[in-house]
Amino acid sequence: MPPATSGSGRPTQTYRERPPAPALAPYLACTWIHRIGADGPAYEHRRVPDGCVDIRWTAGQSLIEVVGPQRGPVTFLLPPRTTVAGIRLRPGAAPAALGVPASALVDRRVPLDAVWDDAPAASAGRIAQAGSPREAVTLLEEAVATRTAGRRGLDPVGAAVLDLLRRHPSLPAGKLTAELYVSSRQLRRHCVAAFGYGPKSLQRLLRFQTFLVLGTRRGGTIEGLAEIARVAGYADQPHLTRECVALTGVTPRRFLAETAKSCGRNHDHAAPPALVGDAGAGGAAGADDVRAGRAQRVLDGGVARVVVGGRVSRPWRPATRAGRSAG
Repeated sequence: MPPATSGSGRPTQTYRERPPAPALAPYLACTWIHRIGADGPAYEHRRVPDGCVDIRWTAGQSLIEVVGPQRGPVTFLLPPRTTVAGIRLRPGAAPAALGVPASALVDRRVPLDAVWDDAPAASAGRIAQAGSPREAVTLLEEAVATRTAGRRGLDPVGAAVLDLLRRHPSLPAGKLTAELYVSSRQLRRHCVAAFGYGPKSLQRLLRFQTFLVLGTRRGGTIEGLAEIARVAGYADQPHLTRECVALTGVTPRRFLAETAKSCGRNHDHAAPPALVGDAGAGGAAGADDVRAGRAQRVLDGGVARVVVGGRVSRPWRPATRAGRSAG
């Protein structure tokens, strides 16, 4: 991992996140710009699973890339003088914003014009010719706004699953079916289309991202990691270590140390983490909406019969016996 500053004291790389335009908050987690300085080494970037899909613009290149949701870590080098900018789709937003299920993009990087095969595809060439990263980000936001205008929006089943798992990180997967009145097969189909993962994998990433948020706030001492593991929902610290190695390629202590070294004052994460951040992305049905019948019209329209006779499910309690696994 390169140092945060060069010998002259200038940053070798900077990263800036900003919230999206308010109208796009249901679909976008943030916009971002990453610059690699001219007088430092190549920057080794470790990208870890976060449930999101990025659309990336690179200065001087004609290719706009869609980077799909990951199941494991990806490490790559960004050469000096590189500027990359993009928008980050919220977990579950890929079908509405891109027109393809998230499962079609898992662990893949594909050209944007191969994904957008209708009207917005014409904008891909315009975005590639952007004269600055800020212009590229603006054009990407405009393209998503065009794509989502007048459309149904996010899958309410997927949104309800994420809402429940955020509020109850240890909720057994089998309980999701009872809460949302769907079969385990329907639940898995909706999750795979919306997120690229089944509900158990989504829960795993949510737990890991919670660890990352807590770890960057509290530090990475051995005692601290044990407490973070407990709060994030891991069985114990060895469980956290196994999961961190699987999802990042390194141990928790090393990953947190690398994050602190590469970020520091040169990184500005102004937007909350997409997977565990604010649940205030308006326009998406939550679990309470599904149970109360407010999402019934959409869900009964050929997607899934989630609400049965306006019935309201019982609130979940940890002591309740778990049902059949949803996979």
